[in-house]
Amino acid sequence: MLLVGGALGYLFGKYGLSSVPKDLPKIYVFSLLVFLIPIYFLVVGFHEIGHAVAGKMMGFDFRMFIIGPFFFEKENQKWKFKWNKSLNLSGGMVVCLPTSEENLRKRFINYVAGGPLASILLSLFIFTLWYFLPLNEQNNALRFFGIVLIITSFLSFLIFLVTAIPFKAGTFYSDGGRIKRLMKNDDTSEMEILFLKIMSKTNAGVRYADIDENDLERAYYLADKLNDPFKVYLISYLFHAAFDKNDLEKAEIYLNNYLDNITEIPEPFRGVAWLDASIFYGLARKDLSKTQEYWSNFKPSPFVPKAQIFLAEAVLANLNGDKTKVGELISKALQELPNLLDKGMAISVKERLESLKID
Repeated sequence: MLLVGGALGYLFGKYGLSSVPKDLPKIYVFSLLVFLIPIYFLVVGFHEIGHAVAGKMMGFDFRMFIIGPFFFEKENQKWKFKWNKSLNLSGGMVVCLPTSEENLRKRFINYVAGGPLASILLSLFIFTLWYFLPLNEQNNALRFFGIVLIITSFLSFLIFLVTAIPFKAGTFYSDGGRIKRLMKNDDTSEMEILFLKIMSKTNAGVRYADIDENDLERAYYLADKLNDPFKVYLISYLFHAAFDKNDLEKAEIYLNNYLDNITEIPEPFRGVAWLDASIFYGLARKDLSKTQEYWSNFKPSPFVPKAQIFLAEAVLANLNGDKTKVGELISKALQELPNLLDKGMAISVKERLESLKID
């Protein structure tokens, strides 16, 4: 990484900074600083669009696109805009969900590779424009445009390198890291393919109770053995499978394990775990104290499904005996149910809402 950083610094100094004419008026220099923001959005956004296009080509369901403060999510087959308030995800993110397990390894590798491929193509295209631009002409606007082009090309190339080089940061892997994991014929590859297989089934509408228990347990065993970041997510799958089967003792054990590892989940997504706990103790244990405690730990986030939020509120209102509020929340939850990305979870949520109606 040190050698790569040094090489990039040299290239940027030679072809980037040297391209800034010393006699360029200060207004253009100031404008260059302002232009860095849209340049950032362009190069990062193009990288994420590369993932999205590859995902669509692989038959994945394109559901979410984030770049900086801009958040786009597909609801009821229509795209809706929201503001992204999470700094952790402002660097860009695309969510494309597999809905079938056919040839999943190859399809997911192609999906992941779409981002770096888009970045290097953008870099080469912009560099070609810059190379053939007549920069020697005494035209300040044209020279300024040339500087913008070379910086854009450099940053896109930098994003290509940073994402293509295999590495791990916290619980996240670079694109190159994901591809490397998937291409290996070892425990890591087997675990990740199993995880994708399970996820594709639930996204396609298979309820958690019907997931192959051997697949779940094998994936968890491998993740635990490898101490892999996927371990915490597999614990949540095991919890939901047991809860959906009404195996409450086993579900509670998995839930407590899930909560013990909650710091392994990126903060914007932790709210789902607190909702899971609040819903479980409200429905399965009728424990008002714990239901209230876990609900109070929940912090709203654009990444937490509204249907589950309304369900948790309805469970709490039910324990408090507020039947009018329960009815209102059930109605809101049912309206949001089609927007739940996890269609298998949607089946369980609907049944839990129906159980509250009976209560």
